[in-house]
Amino acid sequence: MKKFWLPYSLWDIQGIELWLNELAAQGWALGDWPRFTFIGRVPFLPLDWVKESRYRLDPINQWFGEQDLCRRAASYRDMGWRYVTQIDKLYAVYRCDDPEAPDLYTDRLSLGWAMKGFIRRQWGILAVTLVWAALMLGRDVFFDPAWLLMQTVLEGPGLLLLSLMMLLLVGGEVVYTLAHTVHLTRIRKKLLQGELPGPSRRSTYRWPRFFLTILGTVVLALALMIQMIYFPHAQFQPLDGPEDWDCPHVLLSEVHPAGTEPVQIKPGDEWKYSNYGSSARSWMAPELYRIRQADLARYPDGSIRDCSLDLEYIRTLSPELAHWVCAGKEEETWARYFGETNSLELLRQEELSSPGLDRLIHIAYQIENGEFPRNFYIGQSGCQVFVLHIQGPEPEKALDLLAERLAAEAV
Repeated sequence: MKKFWLPYSLWDIQGIELWLNELAAQGWALGDWPRFTFIGRVPFLPLDWVKESRYRLDPINQWFGEQDLCRRAASYRDMGWRYVTQIDKLYAVYRCDDPEAPDLYTDRLSLGWAMKGFIRRQWGILAVTLVWAALMLGRDVFFDPAWLLMQTVLEGPGLLLLSLMMLLLVGGEVVYTLAHTVHLTRIRKKLLQGELPGPSRRSTYRWPRFFLTILGTVVLALALMIQMIYFPHAQFQPLDGPEDWDCPHVLLSEVHPAGTEPVQIKPGDEWKYSNYGSSARSWMAPELYRIRQADLARYPDGSIRDCSLDLEYIRTLSPELAHWVCAGKEEETWARYFGETNSLELLRQEELSSPGLDRLIHIAYQIENGEFPRNFYIGQSGCQVFVLHIQGPEPEKALDLLAERLAAEAV
């Protein structure tokens, strides 16, 4: 057995018949038609006695199904034509080994009506593909490219390659299906008018999909390989204490006003006021830190308040990469805290200027029954990016201290 590439569209009845007869003249007899025709590989058997044989395709009546197929097969058998196989429930393939037998009549009108259901199915597949692509890729690729670029820097290019692969495959499938469906619609009109179009140019069927399939497979394998190498390094590992926070940072104790005293924490609430950090690295961001600090403090005015300071610090290989990360962190923060499902009260969002910082975004918000506003500062200084989230009375003090230490780190 040997498999040959199908060089014509499934609806090019003249082309498929020509191709089958050419292979028969070379001693190749058609076997069972494959279920996955889109791959384009069809099996043939080496039989010398088929060199004088002829193949014809007969459209299967979609309304009468198997009953009509059996009736036709019996009628054609009396004419010297033997049933071979079906092509995607579109045609029955017949072969005649007697050169003197009359030719098989092909009903052009039936072929035109048989194409109607398939064309509708093609339009349905196109619509489903577009909806699926919008749901799967819309947010990350089209509406939020900053997040995708940030993830590429922080977690490796695997996600970007996968997104590009999906765009390639989906885009190619949409273009191919649209062009093919329009072409089939034109052929159907000619068939309903009694015309039988001649065969199209060879190799117009297999190469677009075959090329996209191979290219998509290569990109997928490359993405998975890169991500497998990348993944272990991008995982955050816990740090023992502040002495291991080897990055520019601010201690919560530095932000408290003078005279602030710690308050004893109730048993069982220790988890609320723990301090911890973790670190990771990636090829494009060799330093990644996450630091969490929280305590319960008595202020000079006698009030007792919950205070917290969260810092995410990222150092990239270049300021351009840092710009991507900073933009992505702004989008990520906004989506996480101020999306449609959140009920936080946004007080203000503004872009500020600060000495030593290339960019600084400030977001202030209030939670229900909150003691005072909470603040996000998202900034960039050269190759460094930070996200500072502070709940306390003096957020500007924490920002100023961090900006000074970022500038010192950059020297």
